[in-house]
Amino acid sequence: MVEISYIDTASFTAEQYRELLNRLSEERRQRAERYRTTSAAYLSAGAGYLLDCALSRAGLTGAAVSYGEHGKPYIDGFHFNLSHSGTVAVLAVGGGEVGVDIEKIAPVQEKLIKRVCTERECAYLYDLSEEERAGAFFRLWTAKESAAKFLGTGLASPKEFEVDLCKEVVRGGAALPIREYALDGYALTACAEEEFSPVLKEVLLNS
Repeated sequence: MVEISYIDTASFTAEQYRELLNRLSEERRQRAERYRTTSAAYLSAGAGYLLDCALSRAGLTGAAVSYGEHGKPYIDGFHFNLSHSGTVAVLAVGGGEVGVDIEKIAPVQEKLIKRVCTERECAYLYDLSEEERAGAFFRLWTAKESAAKFLGTGLASPKEFEVDLCKEVVRGGAALPIREYALDGYALTACAEEEFSPVLKEVLLNS
């Protein structure tokens, strides 16, 4: 079963961040410290904390992370995927390949809609009010991105993926199951070929 967990870094303090760095793997610590803004560093550290907690539960503490051709991270014998946006980092862990994407909902420009969406998706979006359109666009975007991450292909050609909202993403005739999760202010979607947990689990620093 695919398990989805998240951490919100909005309330992180400088002291908590320093304590968190000491709990992370060397790779994740260095990744967080490379960011120039405090918010980005907190977000990276939060993502690392989610992963390290999951690896610890699986008895894989300190396992080495490798990267596929398109940058998808993987660990032998452990299937996971990470994403972050705004102040929230999210982790998906499954029994097989899995992809997850989160995006903070914000106003979206027409040129981005036309670059990302198929004709059918554009027709769907422009049938909505402007306020509804932003949320719907990011639902489409996270569905496409989670499917691309599931496949490990990257999303260089987003129109190759067409979304049937709440059900599946279709690419080249192949249907990929997705699951949306509700998180206020965000669009969050996971993609996998196995059952999804119905629960979105929040992880706190003391978890």
